[in-house]
Amino acid sequence: MNNRDKDPETGAPGTPKQEIRDPQTQESGPGGRESAGSTPARRGQGGAVTVDRSPATSAGPAITPLPAGEVQRVPVSGMRAAIARRMHQSQREVPLFHAEHLIRMDPALALCARLRQEGHQISLTHILLKAAADSVHAQLEVNARFVGDAIEILRRIHLAIATGLPEGLVFPVLHDAPGLNLLQIAERTATLRAKAEEKTLTTEELSGATFTVSNLGRQGVDRLTTVVQPPQAASLSLGAVKPRPIAEDGDLAVVSTLHATLSCDHRAVDGQQAAAYLKDLARRLEDPEQLLTGIRLGDA
Repeated sequence: MNNRDKDPETGAPGTPKQEIRDPQTQESGPGGRESAGSTPARRGQGGAVTVDRSPATSAGPAITPLPAGEVQRVPVSGMRAAIARRMHQSQREVPLFHAEHLIRMDPALALCARLRQEGHQISLTHILLKAAADSVHAQLEVNARFVGDAIEILRRIHLAIATGLPEGLVFPVLHDAPGLNLLQIAERTATLRAKAEEKTLTTEELSGATFTVSNLGRQGVDRLTTVVQPPQAASLSLGAVKPRPIAEDGDLAVVSTLHATLSCDHRAVDGQQAAAYLKDLARRLEDPEQLLTGIRLGDA
């Protein structure tokens, strides 16, 4: 038809096909129509083609401006913009799945109280971080990254701790976390938290994470799921410790429990590996004496 389409309703010859081509990528849609994933384009005066690269117009419906008195406009900070890019990258690239385990926490709470009576500045958060790190060491498959033609199992474990600030989240890192005892974890996390609030964290203190822990339990959140930050393969989310009814030997008992959720990149971690990690984490928290390696009770 000499590069002409027929009108779909009348069968008459239509206009010649025209190709709208992105001047940078050289991508186009057939017959001047945008194909799936192509860059939106508009035809201006004189037939000139302009390519719309605005992320707002390509990502969803247009946002109707509101009168100034009905909205507070908060500029996006550099930190918030960086968080948005990382989260979007994760949601776009990582096929996620989530596994959850309900953990009995009465033994860990008792250990925390005992350590504090001994004069040690230990909180439940420190016990959770120690257990999380030691379980990664025991189930090293979750300390991994997907690199296309291989899954790399990382032998060193660097724990990122999600830390909320008014400006957004930062992730200071406990390097070689399984090698730290509870007192060292308490000391280092206090230092990292203070430096995060003072905005004095170094590049090294923010780099190299292989596994992330997020804990919103102190804010009363029962359970949560998180995204995985590439190239990490897994992240652990911890909810609030609360008394909850559970069935025990045919009877109903009220026990302090915690919902632990492991979010995984399914390209690198499978369901059995996630379950093994959560089972190991529960075992350590339900019998927490093993977390006291390197600490002599009575030596505050």
